[in-house]
Amino acid sequence: MLLAVTATVAVVALPVIAQANRVERMQETAEILADVQVSLFNASNTPVGFRQDIQQNAGQLTELNTPITSADPNSCPGHTFGTPQVKNWAGPYGRHVIDGTVGLVTPIGFGDNNLVRVDSATTHRLAISFPDVDPLDVGVLDGLVDTGDGSQSGLIRWSTSGGVTSFLYSFLIDATC
Repeated sequence: MLLAVTATVAVVALPVIAQANRVERMQETAEILADVQVSLFNASNTPVGFRQDIQQNAGQLTELNTPITSADPNSCPGHTFGTPQVKNWAGPYGRHVIDGTVGLVTPIGFGDNNLVRVDSATTHRLAISFPDVDPLDVGVLDGLVDTGDGSQSGLIRWSTSGGVTSFLYSFLIDATC
């Protein structure tokens, strides 16, 4: 009898524990993404972000913790940093070491090193791309970060194609490359 009760409790408790673990991992992911966002672009200047020091937006995450050169890309396709920007680099920016071959390591997966710039007539966004993630994780992350506003708005934007879910952590920046 005790064994049957224990088995029943385990069957009921395991999904709850798994969901609590998922929420905890997505909370950690949200904290990492928010920290990297502020490291890249911080309109309040406290702490000073990469864009505020360099006067241009980053093209790669590794530019946060590796001094930039005039060969490194900024956020505008085909453009690189000039000598003034190279001299202004005062990093590292943020608390996360990012390896160019691995990208940004988070509990949801690996964010690409190359940043994605998305411009429209009225807004400019910079995004970190996560190419293959668990759709249940993205749903929880969207609920935590964007109060569950859906796949095409807010900071968390995702799509599924061919059974693979990818998402962008997309945030507003200024118009500067």
